Amino acid sequence: MIDLQKKRWEIITLATNVFGEIIATDNNIRQDEKERIGIKVLVWEANTRNLLLFSVGKPSEAAEVFAVEKAIRAAVDHDRSSSNTANPDKMQFSGCVGSEFNGQFLQASVSGLKESEDTAIAIIILAKLVGESPWDLYKKLHEIPGMPYLASPSNDYLRIILRNND
Repeated sequence: MIDLQKKRWEIITLATNVFGEIIATDNNIRQDEKERIGIKVLVWEANTRNLLLFSVGKPSEAAEVFAVEKAIRAAVDHDRSSSNTANPDKMQFSGCVGSEFNGQFLQASVSGLKESEDTAIAIIILAKLVGESPWDLYKKLHEIPGMPYLASPSNDYLRIILRNND
């Protein structure tokens, strides 16, 4: 069993570094009209108290709520992602991914950036926890309906970030 509390600082450091990489990406490459100053992260073994909930920077109040909502929505649906139930009109977004590992169903949920960026950070965190390459985990998950396509030209910087965190 992965004890998330024992991995707390490793996960926070990883999330902080990847958030910094994304925010530092040139605006000509990472086009975003909103100023993003923080993310909320929930890493959770579904249906247990084995969890981490933390902020990087100063996420908005909405981001604080959405990180939890995405994880709960995916857990209730027994799903590997919040992507296939995403509905932006109802304020339900992508950004939570889950994977089975040694009998544990682990989820990483991120909110505060664009959906594709939240999803990329969640994949990187989850991959590190289960000892997989982020790119390999993404390839396993990318066929889930609604999963952001991180290898598209507009998301090429995320593909590079995923590969750089292998």
